[in-house]
Amino acid sequence: MKRFSIILFLACTLTGCLNYAYDYKYVHSDPPQPFQGTAYEYIKSRSEDIFSLWFEAIEAGNLRELYERNDYTYFILNDDEVMAWLNSWHYSCVAEMPQSAINTLLLGYTIPGVYSTYNLTTTSVDVLSCDSDHVIRMRIFPTVSTASQNLHGMQAGWVNMDGSIDFRGITSSNIETSNGFIHVVTSRFVRKQNQ
Repeated sequence: MKRFSIILFLACTLTGCLNYAYDYKYVHSDPPQPFQGTAYEYIKSRSEDIFSLWFEAIEAGNLRELYERNDYTYFILNDDEVMAWLNSWHYSCVAEMPQSAINTLLLGYTIPGVYSTYNLTTTSVDVLSCDSDHVIRMRIFPTVSTASQNLHGMQAGWVNMDGSIDFRGITSSNIETSNGFIHVVTSRFVRKQNQ
């Protein structure tokens, strides 16, 4: 019986029949409850805690419309990761960023189409980001992960010029909004230069 239970658990894990997830309020539910608003409204609703810098960049870049487009997927960073990105470019705050840097950050993390752990597989999918310069590769990493919102860990990152990639994990996947999905990335996407 124990062997059967282990086999059944592994089969369900790999096929996705156990899709426990958090909803937009970080409450376990199956299926998770979607946020009743756009991606812009979701980020704004969390701008007092973990997405204040991302929201500030949206406002500074006049990119609200980007986060209200239908059928888009948004990879976003929490405040700690945005601050690390700012520091890596020698900015102390969002207000110091030129428009081109804001565009690289926000447009480079946004792709047309709706992608989530519900429709991705272990086969990688490449999609050109909205900045038309970065390709985002996504896949499901078939492992039970406590860091992900469901039993399949989603990974994503910018594709390097040689086709390689440094995948990043997703700490909060499948945050469904009225116009697409948001995925919170564990750390900044990196693309190697001069290849």
